[in-house]
Amino acid sequence: DPTLMIVTWVTLNEVNDFIVEYGQFDMFNKREIGSISIFQDSGSEKRHEYIHRVIL
Repeated sequence: DPTLMIVTWVTLNEVNDFIVEYGQFDMFNKREIGSISIFQDSGSEKRHEYIHRVIL
C-alpha cells in the first residue's frame, strides 16, 4: 500500500512502550502504537533482540 509507512527499530533490551510520535512542521501531534517480535540469534550467546514495528 503506497499510503503506508512502516518504522522499524531494534533494541537489545525489552521495552514496555513502542510508540512513534510524528507530524508535520515540527508538530508531533500524531502517535501510533506498534508491535514487537523477538529474534534469537544462532550464535553461541543466543542473544535476544527485540524488533519493533509501527505502521504510520
